[in-house]
Amino acid sequence: MAKNENQLKLISGIIIFLYLLLASGIYYFAESYIKEKSAKLYRHSYERLHAYFKSDRKYVDIAYSNYRVSYKRIPIPKPKKLIAWEAKHSANYLAKGKGSLDFDAMEESSKELNAIEQKKWQQEYGDVGLLYELDVVPEENYGSGWSIRIITKKPEQSAQPGFMIYYLYPKMFAYKKTVNLWYGERPSIEDALQEALDLELKNDKSELFEFYSKGSTRGLAEAICSDVNNDYWYITKDSVRTTWWNDPNDINYFGSLFANEKPVPAGSMFNGYYKVYFEQSQPTTYSIKQVSQEIIDNNILSMRIVLWIVLTLIFAVPIAMMLTKIYKKS
Repeated sequence: MAKNENQLKLISGIIIFLYLLLASGIYYFAESYIKEKSAKLYRHSYERLHAYFKSDRKYVDIAYSNYRVSYKRIPIPKPKKLIAWEAKHSANYLAKGKGSLDFDAMEESSKELNAIEQKKWQQEYGDVGLLYELDVVPEENYGSGWSIRIITKKPEQSAQPGFMIYYLYPKMFAYKKTVNLWYGERPSIEDALQEALDLELKNDKSELFEFYSKGSTRGLAEAICSDVNNDYWYITKDSVRTTWWNDPNDINYFGSLFANEKPVPAGSMFNGYYKVYFEQSQPTTYSIKQVSQEIIDNNILSMRIVLWIVLTLIFAVPIAMMLTKIYKKS
């Protein structure tokens, strides 16, 4: 009898030991399982996002087109003078009480910069007779002329994968000097903008031609978010954009997000009568993000509690039966 009682005590002790061992294992298993699940779901989110933009695909559509154009005449810009800018910044960085300035080298460099600027100005405005600024609100469903909505994947070097939305639209219009500006020879601005839109979307030499599809961007952002989102990862609009365009013509722009949020020039189209100058909005960016750490910790805790309850139920019955037999024998 004593031998059986000792065996029961030994078996009970082993079961209790196994229970405590497994219970402690559950503590670490739950955290490891949730982390692995999160990593797997991240890969799933990324693959779903990538499926929309494989082969560098873009989605191009007309945001609006309204040929009742509102515009105003503006002065033709003059070439920028870069001497003062270069002298100012050279002084700031090179002459803080220690260094000396090579004014001859500065003057020579300034001449080179101004020659480049003069050449750029000549290409952009040298043949312009009259210049007009269009009243455009690219992200709204109204405005002068038209606006093209483009949805594409964020650059690969971005810290967080995602996509971005931006707009291409006409910002300025110019009649060339060669046109008889006063005697009805010039084409209307409305017709010129229509031709510019057709060239952007219907000309097979345009970069946008192969991507244009009517209605392709309507509801696309919402569809991407729905496909990418899961228990641990979601894609959402960034409160601060994570990528942006630099304006090569702005000498005060150093690539800082907060230095300049203005749209940037995006080229032009022209013929013998006129030029249409395009502008590109800064992108609205969307990024894949992980749910809060609090949600992850709560999921880990919930899994631990469920597994502990199941483990307790599995072990409670045999332990209780053995302890009952032991106490009855004693």
